[in-house]
Amino acid sequence: MFDFVSDLHFDNGMSGGPLGWLGTIDVCPYKNPGSSTLLVAGDTSETVDDTIDFLNAAAAHYERVVAVLGNHEKGCSQVQARENVHILDLCGHEYRSGAIAYLGGCMENEREVEQVAARLDAVQKDSAVGRIIVLSHFVPTPRLCNVLGREFPEKCNRFLDLVSPPVKATAIVFGHVHLPYAGDLDGFQLFSEPRGYRGKRRDGSAWGRRFGAFP
Repeated sequence: MFDFVSDLHFDNGMSGGPLGWLGTIDVCPYKNPGSSTLLVAGDTSETVDDTIDFLNAAAAHYERVVAVLGNHEKGCSQVQARENVHILDLCGHEYRSGAIAYLGGCMENEREVEQVAARLDAVQKDSAVGRIIVLSHFVPTPRLCNVLGREFPEKCNRFLDLVSPPVKATAIVFGHVHLPYAGDLDGFQLFSEPRGYRGKRRDGSAWGRRFGAFP
């Protein structure tokens, strides 16, 4: 089971928290029973170090945490990530665990989108890989504007237009638009579970409910 979430926006500038406070967050109430992996699709905080603090805290309760950075995270990494934390932007856009390949990044710029697209096409042909999960902070195609009934082309990349239809089970987890989604497109499973800015959450809380999940 995979838990997934994006756009937590725990920004120190907004929340007034001291450095390192994200490392004290307890994700246990939001973890789904049986989930061994947490997928985080960017914009966790406003700095890379704050994001790593949170991912390290979450990793205490998962076998692995796989994440990408968003357009909000700035700066270089000074905090050491735990052994079971894998930030795809910082490890060559790919991480493998057994027969599962995790690919991705923020994918804001065209070069990064093309790099991950090329990796996906290569991994689809790799007999050692049985399943693929892609994380993209940006929406993987502007065609989702029509599906979701909103216009946000500036928040999209053209990832799905660069790759061939999948021949293996392939899921894409994305964020950025603060709109939840679960559906299929071009043979890919697509998921989004954003939490948005603290002031925009309807219940006013930091979390509100369990993370999204898929088997």
